[in-house]
Amino acid sequence: MNAVIAAIQPDIKKGLEGVIADTTAVSHVDGEVGKLYYRGYTVESLAQHRFADVAHLIVFGDLPNSSRLAEFEEYLWNAGQLPPSLFELLRPLAKTAAHPMDALQAIAPLLAAEAPSQGIGRTREENEGLVVAARLPACIAYICATRHQRAFDYSNSRRYGERYLQMLTGQRPTSSAIDVFERTQILQLDHSFNASTFTARVVTSTLAPAANALSGALGALYGPLHGRADQAALEMAEEVGTPTNAHR
Repeated sequence: MNAVIAAIQPDIKKGLEGVIADTTAVSHVDGEVGKLYYRGYTVESLAQHRFADVAHLIVFGDLPNSSRLAEFEEYLWNAGQLPPSLFELLRPLAKTAAHPMDALQAIAPLLAAEAPSQGIGRTREENEGLVVAARLPACIAYICATRHQRAFDYSNSRRYGERYLQMLTGQRPTSSAIDVFERTQILQLDHSFNASTFTARVVTSTLAPAANALSGALGALYGPLHGRADQAALEMAEEVGTPTNAHR
């Protein structure tokens, strides 16, 4: 009898371990040998490119030539300008004690509002996702400026890393800071079907808008077993302080 019961019970995969939901051509994580690939390119080779180069590869499937890169960066710069209505929504969120990830998740479904009339994507969903991605840096920088009682100003730089760091700090970043930041972002661009990607796929499976799917992904990313692990690592590094304290 016990054998019969065991045979008809579902095989539950806690945490979806071992469950294959779909295939992806975007990235491949080979954890056993410590390798990460984006569309067949090793991440080590892509780390020598600008962030927008690799973002274009992720979204459109190829590395852009110089004219296409300029077009893509111009679009992201233009789409990244927040309309006044979004500032009105973001201002009270920025003044709360909420974690910035909470604020971003709350406003993400609205970030595609008043988007540029001319898109660069192949579909409405791609355009919507690109607008949200383009506007998130300005949202983060505005939250930071508001909480530090500093005036928020846009940057005219079309390069993603330079624009973001300048808006975030209010100062022009060094070329070294831009390179380090963009390489870090390239390393984190896509890790196959991780928790936040899976969450976004679940939301889009209901035909919900791309902005709502990204909001759900932000919620999953916030967890300490996912993206918030980076915050924990940074807090640990700040607590250690100097290399001489690392052994403690």
